[in-house]
Amino acid sequence: MKLKNLFVVLTTLSIVFSGLTSCSNDDDNKVAPIVGTWNLKTTVGENGTKLADMIVYLDFGKEGETMKAIIEGLLAQNGISGEALANKVESVTARFSEDGKVNISFKEKGSTTETNISQFIDLHYYTSSDGKLVYIGIEKKVAAELLPLLSSILGKNIDIPTLQSILVTSDQYYSIPLNLEIQNNYAKFYVKKDYIAKVATVANEIGLIPTEYQFLPEWINELSDMDDVTINVGLGFIK
Repeated sequence: MKLKNLFVVLTTLSIVFSGLTSCSNDDDNKVAPIVGTWNLKTTVGENGTKLADMIVYLDFGKEGETMKAIIEGLLAQNGISGEALANKVESVTARFSEDGKVNISFKEKGSTTETNISQFIDLHYYTSSDGKLVYIGIEKKVAAELLPLLSSILGKNIDIPTLQSILVTSDQYYSIPLNLEIQNNYAKFYVKKDYIAKVATVANEIGLIPTEYQFLPEWINELSDMDDVTINVGLGFIK
């Protein structure tokens, strides 16, 4: 499996095994900034190429330029870029309702129809009290029903205990935390190095990482312990 396919699988796992309760309470009844319809932001590059707003922020300190160049080269080599994403999907839309439900859909490039994930999985969301995290996911019982199917599709043994380190567990839901930044009508949804390290470890345990990239989990875990290292990966949306 190529590394770019691994990222697709990890994104799918993040969507399928996320969970939540309801939209965060707001004592003054103001509508939360996240409520509304958000579309994947795209721009046009200097050569006229369409670019999706893929957030890949890497900072390895003053002595880390070589390491940064290696990772950027690795991502480019495996087609992980805003241009590559724009070549795969024409649009991605997330609709956050006031009742705590979220509707996520996407349209593949060249397709005449839109795929609505929420038609198959009942997704909900809530935010942290400071609005800096959003949790998106499904009920535990739904996850239990989907696990055997996903295991069959991927040909891997996937269970809740294995995924526990990347899930936030409540009485009713399994969830994943996404960092959230909203400024006016622009929003960033992204994960940081510590969460990336957890996902890489789980992916390796499940057997999703190709042999040539099995050094990545240990490497990323080492990076996550370094105070002067910043790794943010996500997408930018506009309302």
